[in-house]
Amino acid sequence: MKSNATASLLLVGTLLLTALPAQAANDRTILHLDGARIEQTVSTRKGSATVMLPVGMVPGSLRVEPLSGTIIDRVSIVAPPASKNLQREQRALTARHDNLEDRLAALAMKEDVFKAAAKSQSGKAPKRTKTNPDPLATIRQGTDYAVAQLEAVYRSRRTAERELRELKQRLAVLAGDPSAVGSLARVTVHGGDAIRISYLVRDRKWVPRYDLRFVAPGKAELVLLAEPGGMTVVPSPLLVTSPAKELAVAANGVVSTLPCSVKSENVSLKGQKMVTAELSCSPAMSLPAGKAACYHHGSYLGEVTLATVSTEVSIVVECGAFSSAVASPAGL
Repeated sequence: MKSNATASLLLVGTLLLTALPAQAANDRTILHLDGARIEQTVSTRKGSATVMLPVGMVPGSLRVEPLSGTIIDRVSIVAPPASKNLQREQRALTARHDNLEDRLAALAMKEDVFKAAAKSQSGKAPKRTKTNPDPLATIRQGTDYAVAQLEAVYRSRRTAERELRELKQRLAVLAGDPSAVGSLARVTVHGGDAIRISYLVRDRKWVPRYDLRFVAPGKAELVLLAEPGGMTVVPSPLLVTSPAKELAVAANGVVSTLPCSVKSENVSLKGQKMVTAELSCSPAMSLPAGKAACYHHGSYLGEVTLATVSTEVSIVVECGAFSSAVASPAGL
């Protein structure tokens, strides 16, 4: 069975690879706070192109634009090709699915039995007799046995539930369910040889983080960061009327560095070093909330949580506090 499943997956993978067109090097992933926009430039061959769409694509978000004089004739979304041994594998997996359901039902009954047994043992009043000279030891032994059986039932149930989840996912794949396997976009064109597709996903997003560095008396820098790799980030959600400006990510992960003035600063050197400061920064736009690593003249003092950073509002930070410290607008 495992060999049939493997062969089926290899067949599907081979078909998809042969169907996909060459993609341009200027493809982009634009990360928002709650998802991402994927853009790809695709070359058409003999008037058509087939593009694999991911499982996590937001329904209805696919867009196809013509490039270089191309005219789009038709766009259709279809399921990936199925395997040769589809029906045989589906029958075998369905049978195994039913067996697992039966096993889970039996385990549920066993769980009820051993729960009742453990409760019964623990609720017994100890009574010494000739045949039972140590009733507490007997009760303890009976309770331990019931609990051990319950643990075995829980282990078996976890194993069966995990296998059942994997089996259901595989059945969804064989059935061509787009929510389980993604889908294919087939585009037919004429008059040109390139298109640009884009779509939204929710399983990738930008989680903003910062470095807050006190670099000199009265001066600090707030460095906005993202994961390096040439991505583009946007400090706003995907579906808003007026999204924020796109920001490029440098090779070292830096998005931007903001100069900040330190209005007040209190350094405590008792035990662990702590710094409380009020800062005023000057971003060109409001920046999102996120974790910030504090560095005070080169020393790392832990993390704080920054609220939204804007030009109008000063922020107060407590770097090095033992409990979770939240940076908030001054005066709140």
